[in-house]
Amino acid sequence: MIHKYGAGVVGGAGGGGDLTPAQVESALFSGSGKDVDYLVNRAVGTEYAPGEFVAPHEMPQINSGNKIIWRANATNYYVLTPKNSGDGYLMIQLERGIFSSTDSVGSESELLRVVGVRDLIEVVAGYRAMSATNVTWGASVYNVSGSSGGGKHNDGNAYYSSTEVGAWAEFEVDVGANGKTNVMFNTSNGSATAVDISIDGVVIDTISLKNPSGGRYEYEIRATPGQRTIRVEKKSTGYLYLFGVNFHGLKDLQLGQPLDSIGYWYSGNNYITNKGATDYAIYGLDDGLWAGSYHGGETLVSERFVVDGASITLGVGGVAVASTFSLEQKTNIAWPGGTGFSVTTVHTFNKVAGYSLHASFAGDVNVRTFYTAMCTTPVNFNEVVFPKAHAFTGVGGDYPIGKNNVLCQRNPTTGQSIWNKFTLFNNDENNNRHPGAYISEALGSYNKLYYGPIVESPTAIYVENLAFSIEKLFD
Repeated sequence: MIHKYGAGVVGGAGGGGDLTPAQVESALFSGSGKDVDYLVNRAVGTEYAPGEFVAPHEMPQINSGNKIIWRANATNYYVLTPKNSGDGYLMIQLERGIFSSTDSVGSESELLRVVGVRDLIEVVAGYRAMSATNVTWGASVYNVSGSSGGGKHNDGNAYYSSTEVGAWAEFEVDVGANGKTNVMFNTSNGSATAVDISIDGVVIDTISLKNPSGGRYEYEIRATPGQRTIRVEKKSTGYLYLFGVNFHGLKDLQLGQPLDSIGYWYSGNNYITNKGATDYAIYGLDDGLWAGSYHGGETLVSERFVVDGASITLGVGGVAVASTFSLEQKTNIAWPGGTGFSVTTVHTFNKVAGYSLHASFAGDVNVRTFYTAMCTTPVNFNEVVFPKAHAFTGVGGDYPIGKNNVLCQRNPTTGQSIWNKFTLFNNDENNNRHPGAYISEALGSYNKLYYGPIVESPTAIYVENLAFSIEKLFD
C-alpha cells in the first residue's frame, strides 16, 4: 500500500518539536480505520530522521510501445520489446520446466517464468510466405553491424535472392483499414535497377534497388483495404534481395497485420543469463525443502494469455503483436508433509523494456524463508547507483541496502542499468537477518538482489496468505 496524505494531519494543533516515526504514521492515518502495524511499504527509522516522512521510491517513467510475443517451442516463449530510452531492444525469455533437485519440494515445475533477458541491436518481423513464384530462390542471412550474432523464427533474419531476369514472387496480403503495406528489400551496389511492383495484376511502380551503401529498404504501398496480391518482378540484370511483405523494425510494426517471421541480432551485452531466480522462493521448515524459483514445485492448474484485452492461444511457432500482454497462471505447491499454497501469478508486459509480476499465496506453511523479490544480476553490473552508491570489488558477501523498495544496478562499462521495484513489508526486521533488502555478491556468478518478509527466521513463521509485486526495468 502506498501512503496517502491527508491535509492538515501532520504538524497540526497541539504540541511541538520533532515527531517520532510512530507519531508521524499515527497522525497520517488518524481516523482512517487503518492499522499502522499492518501497512505495506511502511517507512521505518532507517529511512528518515525524526520528524521527516519518506514515501516509497519510484522508478523512472516507463514508455508504452508494441511488443512481439512468440512461442518458440513447447516450453519457451519470448517477448521482444523496445528499450525505454535510446535505440535497441530486449528479448525476455519465459520458460517452463526449470528445476533443480537440490533440497527441492518436487520435480513439477510447470510455472512459466522469466529466466533470461538479452540485449538486442535490431528486430525485424514480417510475412515471408510466397503464394506463387516462377524461380527457385536462394537465401542469405542479413548481418547487422556490431552484432555478436543473431537468431530467427522462420528465417526472419534472412532474405531471398535471385539473379534471373524475369524472376517474380507473389504474396497474399490483407491490407488493413489504413490502406498501408510494404515490401522490404535488401540493397547493394550490384542490385537490379528495374523492379516492378504490382497490386492485383496492375503495375504501380518500377523502382531501382541499386545502393552503394547497402542496407534494408522498405517500399511503402498504398492500397485499398482487403485481400490483395502483391507481385515483385525483376526486369533488369543485377541482384534482387527480398525479405517479404509487411516487414518492419519492431518499433514500426502495425497491430493486426499477420506475421510469420522474426529476425533479431544480439549486442552481446546481456542483462539476465543465470536462470536461477527472478521471482520468489520459499523454504518450508517442516520438510526442510525449497519451492519456487529454480526449485520449482508448481503444478499448473490454469493459464491465460491476454493480448490487448483479448484471450489468445499460441501454438508452437505462434506469433502475436500487441501493445499490452499479460500471462495469468494458477498453480499449486505441495510439500511432502501435507502443507502447501495455492498460487496466482500475473506477469504483465504493458510497458516497454521490462515487466511486472503480481503474486498471491493462500495456504498453510511453516516458513523459515520467503523471498518475494530476487534478481540474478550479472557480475559485470557491479555498481549500485540507487539507493546507495556502491561498487562491488570482488570481495564477496552480502551488501544491505536497507528499507528501500527500489534498486538500480549498473554495468559501468556499457552504461546498462537494471531497476527493481518491489513490495516492502512492515516489521520485516523481526524475522529477517537483514532489515530490508540486500545484494549477495556471489563471486563469478552474480550480484543478486534478495528481499523477503521472512529471511532465515530464528523461529518458524506460519504463513496463510501473502501477496506482493515486483517490477523490473532493463535499460
